[in-house]
Amino acid sequence: MKSKLFMYVLACVIGASLVAQENVKGLVFESLIYDYGKMKKNADGKCVFKFTNKSAAPIVITNVKTSCGCTSPRWPKKPILPAASNQIVIKYNTKLVGPFTKTITISTSAGQSILLTIKGEVSKE
Repeated sequence: MKSKLFMYVLACVIGASLVAQENVKGLVFESLIYDYGKMKKNADGKCVFKFTNKSAAPIVITNVKTSCGCTSPRWPKKPILPAASNQIVIKYNTKLVGPFTKTITISTSAGQSILLTIKGEVSKE
């Protein structure tokens, strides 16, 4: 029951984020969710979230916080100029077997707080 409630709340948050992304002047992501699907243990757990600065001013990503130590982010440290595109690379530890859903919170100098989600399942074989 708790997992169904969690998934419902997560879907609502993601849906609200998608609607908000349409009207935002700032960093706009191509996708807020990355689904690895099923992958084998020790597979490459890297994924990429691409974005564009839709504002009239440079934006700095001031912080990237993951919901778990099993997820490590890499992001641009320099200001993202107006109309420029870039990416955030996320690496999930695929030594951990089983289904997973993790979140990554992006904070920017423009006052944005963007929630990204990765999910999938790591099999033993």
